[in-house]
Amino acid sequence: MTFIKNFEYVLGRDKKEINKFGKIGCGYLGKTIVQMGATFSLTNNIYLDLAKPHIVLVCGKRGTGKSYTLSVIAEEITLFSKQIGKNIAGVMFDTMGIFWSMLYPNYQDADLVKSSGLQPQGVPVNIFINEKSIEKYNSLGIKYKGLIKLAVGELSVVDWALIFRLDINSEEGILLQKVLANIIDKKKEFDLDNIIAAIEKTKANEKAKLLLANLFEGAKGWGLFDSKGTPIDQIVLPGEVAIVDVSTFEFLYGWSVRALVVGLILRKIFDARVTARKIDESEQMSHYIPNVKPPTMEKFKYLPQVVALIDEVHEFIASDTETPATKPLLQWIREGRQPGLTLIMATQEPGILSPTVLSQVDIVISHLLTSKKDIEALRSVAQTYMHYDIAEYFSTLPRVKGVCLILDDNSEKLYTLRVRPKLSWHAGASPNILDKEINKDKFIYK
Repeated sequence: MTFIKNFEYVLGRDKKEINKFGKIGCGYLGKTIVQMGATFSLTNNIYLDLAKPHIVLVCGKRGTGKSYTLSVIAEEITLFSKQIGKNIAGVMFDTMGIFWSMLYPNYQDADLVKSSGLQPQGVPVNIFINEKSIEKYNSLGIKYKGLIKLAVGELSVVDWALIFRLDINSEEGILLQKVLANIIDKKKEFDLDNIIAAIEKTKANEKAKLLLANLFEGAKGWGLFDSKGTPIDQIVLPGEVAIVDVSTFEFLYGWSVRALVVGLILRKIFDARVTARKIDESEQMSHYIPNVKPPTMEKFKYLPQVVALIDEVHEFIASDTETPATKPLLQWIREGRQPGLTLIMATQEPGILSPTVLSQVDIVISHLLTSKKDIEALRSVAQTYMHYDIAEYFSTLPRVKGVCLILDDNSEKLYTLRVRPKLSWHAGASPNILDKEINKDKFIYK
């Protein structure tokens, strides 16, 4: 976190960048907290650099404000000017089905929002759902932008094995490899019916064929697959935030399918951004080298820099399990800097994350943690520059929602923050039966 004039700080930006850009391309997170005896005061503004790639970890135990913080960052992306917004896009993976409410103003906390110098407002997020969720969304009157469809031909044997929990070396796993290899040799685009037909025609153990065919028959009911898939440039739009609702996959393979959606979209974004960076570099080189001509944009699906925000990330990249999202996430973490990819991950269990995640994180935003394992995980990130044990910092935090510790590798310092109130409605709070009382002064206890 670098100090700038008027007592403001920017996470992830050094002094040279501050002198050149100030806080342009940054999102406003909230204010630092200063303790004076038993009194806590809000003081300096804190901003998060969104102009260049970062790996950000947002953590905290249940109900402390992780999802709230994620959506504050998403709001900031939608608030950029057109000049800045054309170069950035956000994709938020909604595992709990709560971020649809960002379309509506935060009137429930209007006084708090206004006292912070802000105004309640809905933000223009684009919600993407699966085919099976159309009726539910329509019945609830929730607007959505489009459908998420995955192209069957873009899934690997490993993807299917992870979804169906098949051993790749089992009889069914070997049959799966054989069937997909034969189909891919013959056509680029195919659907689940093509796979089922190929299984039935293949000479193999009948029991294995029946099991595998039934698995793919079941997958047809998820409302997720077709031969073409949703083009990534329809999801990732400059200056806008897409909310991909994966919360509705609640069946036997629910989390595996959620991981598949997350993984495949991340993979497609990565590939598109690698191409986009080549276009950018060619454009810059053409100003200095006469015989270098940048490719025309029409030939490529040019994507702006992308900020991916993922809730409950421990379900996708835990240290002891592999999911269809694990390798794409690791690719973003290890190689995402050059293509301009920022990854913001929220979890209530940092202690079970892959060590690779923790070793590459450059900004930590941590709400209250009490589990020894989770606190140990944060120690591994910040042990070189903390004056006291991180548990001591947690013990002094005000017990107020939205309060968190910030560990910033850029300055190698730790700060205390209270996240600003949301402009848009937050549907992620815990329900309370007393909230439904018409007369709040009279309660009937039974």
